[in-house]
Amino acid sequence: MAASSPPASVSQGCCFPFWTPDWLRFISLRFYIFLIAKCGRLRPGRAAMSLVLRNLQRAVPLRRAPLRRQVQALRGILGVREFDLGIICVDNKRMQRINRTYRGKDVPTDVLSFPFHENLEAGEIPQPDFADDYNLGDIFLGVEYIFQHCKENEDYYDILTVTATHGLCHLLGFTHSTEAAWQKMYQKEKQVLEELGRHTGARLQPLSRGLF
Repeated sequence: MAASSPPASVSQGCCFPFWTPDWLRFISLRFYIFLIAKCGRLRPGRAAMSLVLRNLQRAVPLRRAPLRRQVQALRGILGVREFDLGIICVDNKRMQRINRTYRGKDVPTDVLSFPFHENLEAGEIPQPDFADDYNLGDIFLGVEYIFQHCKENEDYYDILTVTATHGLCHLLGFTHSTEAAWQKMYQKEKQVLEELGRHTGARLQPLSRGLF
């Protein structure tokens, strides 16, 4: 997009009519600076930010309400409710295309995470200075793949919760590229799911338990 002119909010917000008295212009400008200070640069104790949950597939049934509730609970346990988060549910065809494009693997999979804050240490909570940086990133859930690989005694929505936990941990710097990194990720997922279970009664096992 061309940047030939300043954004409308800036070009209009800083404009005052020629007849405005000097004292009013001064007060208005000070108020404008105050708003920028309050809204542009953020302070601790922000309210919970948005969770965008989109279902872009029709291959398998998906009730978004229970998944949303579980993800909201996971955000609270991980201490990241003040960050925006996107959860996108897709079928095998779309997941395979994303996996091929970004990982060079021409197969569908269960989850892919795209962190907004790269190079975090495992478990590090981002410390943004500006509103636009209060974003964790996006998680693509391969719900068709997950549905197809559920065992007979497994609940589909429980496995979605476990998979979302795994994806969230990836957004917070956890990996399973080495055995040491996997151990950290496994322990974190286990801790989070145990905490969730204390509230819901569910006994869920980490997705990463069988990776090494």
